[in-house]
Amino acid sequence: MFIGKKFSLILVAAGLFIPVLTLPLHAQDYPHPGTYVPSPAQVAEHKAVIDDPRPILKEFGIHQLVPKEMLEKMTWDVGQMKQQWSQIKGFKAPDVVGKIAPDIKPGKYTWEDVQNNPGFKELLPEGYIERFKKTAPPLAGTFEEFEIIPTRQYYMPLPVAEATAKNAGKTRLDDQGYIIDKTWVSGMPFPRPEGKFKAQQIMYNLKFTYECWGGNIYFVDNAVGWNRNLEQDFTNTLHYYGARMNGRVIFPPLGAINERAANRRELKGEITIYDAPRDVAGMTMVTISFIPAESESQSMMYLPSLRRVRKLSASDTQDPMAGFSQAVDDLGGFAQTMSPDEYPMSYEVIAEREYLVTAPTTDGAFTITQQGTIVGQQFERRPVWVVLLTELDPNYVYSKRILYIDQETNRLIFSDMYDQKGRKYRTTENGGSWHPEFGVVSSGGGWVLACDHIEYHTEISVSYELPAVYDAEDISLRNMMRRAK
Repeated sequence: MFIGKKFSLILVAAGLFIPVLTLPLHAQDYPHPGTYVPSPAQVAEHKAVIDDPRPILKEFGIHQLVPKEMLEKMTWDVGQMKQQWSQIKGFKAPDVVGKIAPDIKPGKYTWEDVQNNPGFKELLPEGYIERFKKTAPPLAGTFEEFEIIPTRQYYMPLPVAEATAKNAGKTRLDDQGYIIDKTWVSGMPFPRPEGKFKAQQIMYNLKFTYECWGGNIYFVDNAVGWNRNLEQDFTNTLHYYGARMNGRVIFPPLGAINERAANRRELKGEITIYDAPRDVAGMTMVTISFIPAESESQSMMYLPSLRRVRKLSASDTQDPMAGFSQAVDDLGGFAQTMSPDEYPMSYEVIAEREYLVTAPTTDGAFTITQQGTIVGQQFERRPVWVVLLTELDPNYVYSKRILYIDQETNRLIFSDMYDQKGRKYRTTENGGSWHPEFGVVSSGGGWVLACDHIEYHTEISVSYELPAVYDAEDISLRNMMRRAK
């Protein structure tokens, strides 16, 4: 149950801490998230990280938990969504792939097929090849068997397509390629990236993404880690509340969530709460990101052991998150602020072609084995941009990143990160899920892989996500400050 406007923590029978809060009544008539979102422990009951093939999206997913009246408001005609999005993008993915290694057809394959057929080396991103092998140290996350499916057409929710079409051509960048505030209103800012700042346009599409119901979500992440000997060495659980502050088109209030967010030009509000292990339980991070390039994200961390709130600087976001190898700037594959002043980057599209990459699941019926093998994964050919981000400040943790981004949805598939010595340092991959009836690509419902290639550590999490409408006050620094007192 949710009891009060401030977060509080209660100990549940499963031994996990879960947050409870009551949201004010919404002006829009949407069900209270507290009436249907499950706790992290309940999610784990329906899909364990290890050796669990259950199709959680079919058995404990949106259609089972989200109230019917809410589903009706976020469901649109699939044919109309397909048509509008293909007109906006100028192509359908199935029509532009199949030219590289055409002999590799949909069907079931093994790691030996990858090693023995040179076509796979043409089709797979460079960082993928080493993952197709018999599972062995030092890193988990391998594919011993997999299936290639026909390429699907992906599309956005109808309101996103309509906003993108309405505002096409309005978003402007300055002479350095950074967004000019208030030129973006809503929708994907650059539906067809081009010109001198093409790479930055792609990255702004990523920053302003409408994946995951535009960021209006409840999210759970249950993770397991492996050391270089493929021995499980930790488990971690967290959950997350998110709200889009401006450019809202899926859930009311449309536009800005409130006057304050409109005036401050806030983009997203996010609260992450750690539930396990016990030494980090209750640790909470609140992040508010902004639209203007000169505005750094505001992040604050509540440390329950000290009963203190700490403001995180741009250097702090390069540090690993509690219990993880990933840094805060690695979340989702890329979460660094795009700034001309604070740790600036150069941006370059280094490839624009089809690749064979992981396909978002529609049922969640994959399995992670005891040694970290990913079983039941599907792959598909996708049109992909490969973007090179080169850090211009030698004090930043990475020297460069290579991002693989889907051209149809702007979904970030895979991130390859290198340290200041030029060594491959970390990789992050988003398995994700696809919900065709809503036109939504989601980071929840699949798995997320994070590898440290220097320390040889792997983390795989089973993620879970539901659409949820939160108010600005609940995703705020003020709310966390009250909780910490």
